[in-house]
Amino acid sequence: MDFASSSGAAGAAPARSTTSAKIVVAGGFGVGKTTF
Repeated sequence: MDFASSSGAAGAAPARSTTSAKIVVAGGFGVGKTTF
């Protein structure tokens, strides 16, 4: 949600990549735990 407000910041790109990675990793662990 805060991507819209931080899109104007120059350092928003690295932050987005990190956030996306965290979401993917967290989601992966969540799915893995649920599957097992």
